[in-house]
Amino acid sequence: MSNCYCLPGRAGGSPGGLADVVEELKKRVDNFNIKDLAQNEAFISATIQASRIAAGTHKEDKRKILRNALLNIALGGGPDEDTQQIFLNIVDAFTASHVRVLDVLWRGPNLMDGKTLWDQNHVPMNARNYGKAIELLVPQLKGQGALAEYILTDLRSRGFTQLNALTMTFPTGGTITGIGVQFMRFVLHPDERPF
Repeated sequence: MSNCYCLPGRAGGSPGGLADVVEELKKRVDNFNIKDLAQNEAFISATIQASRIAAGTHKEDKRKILRNALLNIALGGGPDEDTQQIFLNIVDAFTASHVRVLDVLWRGPNLMDGKTLWDQNHVPMNARNYGKAIELLVPQLKGQGALAEYILTDLRSRGFTQLNALTMTFPTGGTITGIGVQFMRFVLHPDERPF
């Protein structure tokens, strides 16, 4: 393994991930200068940490989350450096499904309304709970209730949600905590965030 701090991009280990971040910065930041980025110690530290995490996975979804985090840091939208390090450690421990489930807790009501999934799937009012919403919005978890419950427990233990059970009526207000929102703003692409 080389000492190049390249965030792997696509499955197969191509080093395009960091290059993708730089290209996006060129589009978003007037008078972007890569030398400024190279002098940003928080960004360099995060890049090294994200590179180690990316090297340990073949999952493109997880690599995308890491690229989003680096982009948010470079744009100045990341949290303080300690929180960044904690969040990157959490990304290492989480699966992409963790992020998808947390996204349902955050943006789920808007996503469900926009797609009219309840009606398309003939879900009666009394069966509209978080477990069913997660199945509809995160198809990878369809029929995997035990895994979804485990993910919810993991999210709750990290302080990202106050939701106690997937059987709770959807939507219930206040299911994602402030730190959970901060995490989502860190790992989602700036164009994916609702505000």
